[in-house]
Amino acid sequence: MSRYNEDKTQYRTGIIPSEELVNVMLNEVKNARAVISKEKLDKKIPLTIKELKDAIDNIRGAVMIVYPAYHGLPEWEPVRLILENKFEWENIPTDVYDVISL
Repeated sequence: MSRYNEDKTQYRTGIIPSEELVNVMLNEVKNARAVISKEKLDKKIPLTIKELKDAIDNIRGAVMIVYPAYHGLPEWEPVRLILENKFEWENIPTDVYDVISL
């Protein structure tokens, strides 16, 4: 069963993954945010490159579960570009992207 939410900008298809799959992705985002949390900084817990890479790999895995081989994600989709190391980080306005706060 697919869910649909029309995208008035025509940027995305509007097809929403199942609630279970959305929760898988949101859980990995929540885990990644815990890795880079301010609380860890306040407690002076060091952040390692391995932790960052593992968090990114876990997000990549969640995206691949929902969109195998990125099927269904357009070539310009920011998450796809980021995970394929093609995103241009320089000179981007921070108000362009939606942020989900957990």
